[in-house]
Amino acid sequence: MASEPQPLLIAADEEPDGFADALEELGTVTVTEPEVPPLGRSWSFDWGTERFRRGGRGPLEIRGVLTLVQWIDKCLRTQRNSSPIAPDGYGLDDPDRELSLPVSEINVGDLEERVRDALTFHPRIVDVVDFDLETNPDDEIALLTYTVVTDPPIEDAEVLTLRTRIT
Repeated sequence: MASEPQPLLIAADEEPDGFADALEELGTVTVTEPEVPPLGRSWSFDWGTERFRRGGRGPLEIRGVLTLVQWIDKCLRTQRNSSPIAPDGYGLDDPDRELSLPVSEINVGDLEERVRDALTFHPRIVDVVDFDLETNPDDEIALLTYTVVTDPPIEDAEVLTLRTRIT
């Protein structure tokens, strides 16, 4: 005869049968926080020439905060779910359109939301704040300035404030 299933929820002052024995068998249980993912290292990429920067005989290596800055730059240039090597959710929905709008068509609130959504995909970026859009209607150039908040804070930079060109 099968035993009656135990309820999933119990009152705070009750213990299911055998609970104390099970705890005693387990001994000491240590709960650890997951490690903070490292910022790592990468090769420096020049988006203007579409080539890796040189450092001696090979590509120029970058580490720490510079790796994160390059990750942000690439993230904002990548179409979401378009790359077989990038995880789902990485990038902007349509970076060619979103970062190429005429100044008169920029909706700051929407742009803030899309940039924040794209960048908080990174496990160390918890928020993007303090957005400011500088525009010059004469030359149709806009600069979006924002601050990236990381957890834990990045050791190389107290505050990471970046600027993205929108033309």
